[in-house]
Amino acid sequence: MKKLTRNVASAILAPSMLFLSACATGLETRYDEPTDVCRYARQPLIQTERAFNESILVGAGTGAAIGAGAGALIGRDWRGALIGAAAGAITGALAGYAKAKMDQARTREQLQASVDADANRDLQQLNRSNDALHQLIDCRNSQIAQVTAQFSSKSISREQALAQYQLIDQQMLTDDKLIAEVLGKADERSATYVSTRAMSTQLPPEIATPEPPPAPNAPPAPNATVALVSAQHVAAADQEKHREVRASLEARIQDIKAVVG
Repeated sequence: MKKLTRNVASAILAPSMLFLSACATGLETRYDEPTDVCRYARQPLIQTERAFNESILVGAGTGAAIGAGAGALIGRDWRGALIGAAAGAITGALAGYAKAKMDQARTREQLQASVDADANRDLQQLNRSNDALHQLIDCRNSQIAQVTAQFSSKSISREQALAQYQLIDQQMLTDDKLIAEVLGKADERSATYVSTRAMSTQLPPEIATPEPPPAPNAPPAPNATVALVSAQHVAAADQEKHREVRASLEARIQDIKAVVG
């Protein structure tokens, strides 16, 4: 019976850990295109996605085990456990983060400082990605402009221009998938930081010399968690700019197709 239990536990955890490993190590396979002239601008985005995945591996593994137990109870078989493990792998890290921080902190200030330290690391990573996203948009615009100039000067044929535009369009589609993954992870993490930081009111404050009350209507003191949310808004705006460039390119492709027939 014990051997069966161990085998079942291994079967439950293995898929979740394979899933996590794929998340952490498959980014280059999906997004690193050696022949892409804008490859350099994608690299910081790939690094951010990898960092966001790797830093939640432990929590996700714990969540998989919890989800497996819940799935087994609900489904009354180990098939239900496997389904629960998959769901738990996704949610476990984020749910486990708040509990771990609450267990470690003794005062609300300690909890806030601990969460802000994590948010600040994400902020630095996301800021690098924002800079890279600006470069990526500029690079794609440059690619498109170069093809347009070559076509206008009749250096390339209409068919060649169409082929090059379509290649850029596919590259931008891949860009968009990577950007969406990065921002999706950033959204999840910042929401976790915000909610965990809000839980600090459940802890006692540090005993210190009272500070004078803030001025009426004064804005709250800035912290890394708030700054991370602001950086997300900047990234989301740049994501829309990237999509606008691609939409314009696709309209150009349709115009050429109409002539080529």
